[in-house]
Amino acid sequence: MSFAFVFAGQGSQSVGMLGALAAAEPAVRATFDEASAVLGYDLWQVVIAVCREAAGRGVVEAVNFNCPGQVVIAGDAAAALRAIDVAKTRGAKRAVTLPVSVPSHSSLMRGAGERLRAKLGTLSVRAPAIPYLSAVDARAHTEPADIVDVLVRQISSPVRWTDTLRALIAGGAVQVIECGPGKVLTALNRRIERRPDLSFLALEDPASIDTALSATGAASHA
Repeated sequence: MSFAFVFAGQGSQSVGMLGALAAAEPAVRATFDEASAVLGYDLWQVVIAVCREAAGRGVVEAVNFNCPGQVVIAGDAAAALRAIDVAKTRGAKRAVTLPVSVPSHSSLMRGAGERLRAKLGTLSVRAPAIPYLSAVDARAHTEPADIVDVLVRQISSPVRWTDTLRALIAGGAVQVIECGPGKVLTALNRRIERRPDLSFLALEDPASIDTALSATGAASHA
């Protein structure tokens, strides 16, 4: 039996996320404490920031191909709002703004991607011990230089989640386990592939971890 771990991105976070897990697992709480120390403020006290008003260059692009019938767009704020109105006039059942602070996965993020490339250049990236698939191209990457490249590209490239999930399943995964707060990917996965031989689980609290461990045949966590 093969399983895959998947990781949701921006938009899955919420105030108090993973609170129950942090209370039960010291390592999780320590990770939040470390992040708070680096940032200079307490992550547990932060409501999600709304999108900043972007410059009026009119950029708006499809950036997340989540599942059949659900696509996320991003770009300049005014252009994105206009696109919402257009989508509604063309028959969209639902078109809403998301509480995020940057136009992730759009071409407006290329500058940030190059800054990330410079930072990654100071690190030692090793070949992964387990297969790594990127949602940039729904392909496996094993070479360190290749992995650095897709990490940079993912900042300004569309997320091809539907293709990525299907690639994982084609590679033999029958259990897909979401790591992180919420169940965003788990819900999408069930919409993409509705097959009785597949299992989609989410890890967000001690109980859900026990369920996933039991499903994969591993021992219960301490």
